[in-house]
Amino acid sequence: VYPNPSNGEIIVSGLRPLMELEVSNGLGEKIFLKKNSGLQETISLNNSPSGIYLLRVKTRYGYLVKKIIKE
Repeated sequence: VYPNPSNGEIIVSGLRPLMELEVSNGLGEKIFLKKNSGLQETISLNNSPSGIYLLRVKTRYGYLVKKIIKE
């Protein structure tokens, strides 16, 4: 996941097809949800305010959670 902190665009790499990506804000509201189709996904937070967000990647083994900071 890079760049982190970010000004709006986040790149998630090293994915497998059909993994589910979800980004939620500090209130737990989902602001992004997608099943990726490739090895890399770009997530735009340009329309979201600065703050801390959580990226959850659902795999067949469970979830990976990463904190994202938008400046």
